[in-house]
Amino acid sequence: MDIEMATDFIDRISQVSDPDFQEMAKGFLESAVHYAHIRAEWALKDAEWRLAQDQGRRIAHNAFIDRCNLMARWMEKLGLNTQWRRDLREDRKLIGDFACLLHAALGISAR
Repeated sequence: MDIEMATDFIDRISQVSDPDFQEMAKGFLESAVHYAHIRAEWALKDAEWRLAQDQGRRIAHNAFIDRCNLMARWMEKLGLNTQWRRDLREDRKLIGDFACLLHAALGISAR
């Protein structure tokens, strides 16, 4: 996945008219932003800070993975393409990268 694919993904989910889906999608994107923020801070902080924040980072990562699974189930129910979720597999690093790409795509789209 790359930034263009993340942008396309956001565009596709924003076109779904179901209000319940949109509420769930908003939570999904908020979870991605939350985890991506923690991950970006990780690169800037020292080992002591990382150690103190590790459990919170892991919880945020697990929450985003759960949101990915929920999003894929909703999309499948609506007949939307869920290849993105199969591509991520259960690879925690790839899923975390996806959160960061979504975060970047949202930031760029807000200009």
